[in-house]
Amino acid sequence: MLNKKFKILKYLMIAFWMYITPFTIFVNFIDCTLRFILLNIIWN
Repeated sequence: MLNKKFKILKYLMIAFWMYITPFTIFVNFIDCTLRFILLNIIWN
């Protein structure tokens, strides 16, 4: 019973990471882009 519950929890964690990872990459991409634009504004 405990092993089955642990397996379900493991699949939930994998599903959660699969869901949140693209969002994190997207936020990092926006952050890098904004910093690049800000640096260009400062230097020009």
